[in-house]
Amino acid sequence: MHISTLKNVRQNEKNLTVGMAKDWVKIQEMIRKCKNGEEIDYSSFKLNFKMICLSLKVERDGYL
Repeated sequence: MHISTLKNVRQNEKNLTVGMAKDWVKIQEMIRKCKNGEEIDYSSFKLNFKMICLSLKVERDGYL
C-alpha cells in the first residue's frame, strides 16, 4: 500500500533531521511488526510517516 512512498523516503533518509530520523526508525520497526503479524497503531504510523514525507518533500501515496 505504501511501498513506493517508503522507497522514496529510504532514498532520501540521509536528509532527515535527528528527530525525524528517530521517527523513521519507529516506522521501520512498525513495518517489521506488521510483517510478523503483530498489531500496530496505524494512526501513529500514518501521522509519523506523513510528517517524514512533508519534511523530505516526498510525494505521498493516496493512503496518507
